[in-house]
Amino acid sequence: MGGSAKAPKQSDESRRLEKLNTEMLQLQLKQAKNPQALPKIETPKPLPPPPPPAMESGDAAQKAEEERRKAGRRTNSTRNTLFAGESGGYRPAVKSTLLG
Repeated sequence: MGGSAKAPKQSDESRRLEKLNTEMLQLQLKQAKNPQALPKIETPKPLPPPPPPAMESGDAAQKAEEERRKAGRRTNSTRNTLFAGESGGYRPAVKSTLLG
C-alpha cells in the first residue's frame, strides 16, 4: 500500500532565490571583513541664550506702571474683612488671664 515518502521537488524560482540568497550572504561576509570608517561629524555648539528683555522703551515702562496701579486697585477680600471677635457679634470676647 504505500510508497516511500519523498521530499517535494524544488521549483526553478526557489532555486534561483536560494542562489541569490547565498550570493548576498557571501557579499555581506566580504564587506564585514573590510569595515568602512564613518566620517567624524562634530556636533554644533549651542547658541548662547538671548539677552533678557530690557525696559528701555518709554511705552514699556508706562505699561508696567499702569499694571502696578491696576493691581493696587483690585479689591482684596482679606483687607475689608473683620476678624472674628472684632465686631462684638454674637458673644462678646471674654478677656481672661492665665490664672483664670
